[in-house]
Amino acid sequence: MKRFLLPLAVLLSVVAGGSVLAVDPLPELVAQTLQDVREQEKLSHDVYLYFSGLYVDQRPGQNIFARVTEAEQRHMDAVLQLLQKYGVADPVAVDGVVTAPGEFPDQVVEDLYAAYVEQGEAGLARRSRRPSRSRRRTSRGSRAASPARAPATPTSCRSTPACWPAPRGTSPRS
Repeated sequence: MKRFLLPLAVLLSVVAGGSVLAVDPLPELVAQTLQDVREQEKLSHDVYLYFSGLYVDQRPGQNIFARVTEAEQRHMDAVLQLLQKYGVADPVAVDGVVTAPGEFPDQVVEDLYAAYVEQGEAGLARRSRRPSRSRRRTSRGSRAASPARAPATPTSCRSTPACWPAPRGTSPRS
């Protein structure tokens, strides 16, 4: 008799419209973090998408920005699955539709997008005015090492747009 009760309970749950494997609701902090990650991934996706159109003079198949854009899309999709699984609202969608590239429901994130794009355009303008450093040769004829870039300053938190690093050339947010 007991062998039939569990399958019967599962069947009744499915017929009644309930979930067989119910998921516990997420704590508010975890839900907010997932939403912030979704915004960050869309911001990254949109910036790299824009740059993939700017820096098209690379060898065919070598447009790094296009490849990173694809990776960011996979990240966005993975976070969206978690948001949907736990019933958390998608912060980059308006009426169920993801906003267009460069558009964000949160003005802080949209301002970050504009600043990053402006910084990338300025870098492209500087790049087109000077010869590439990677072609420089040493006195022995071998390639000179490119100067090392300073690592990005780590931030203490990444869960909210206010904690994201400010683009170079802008004042930090308060």
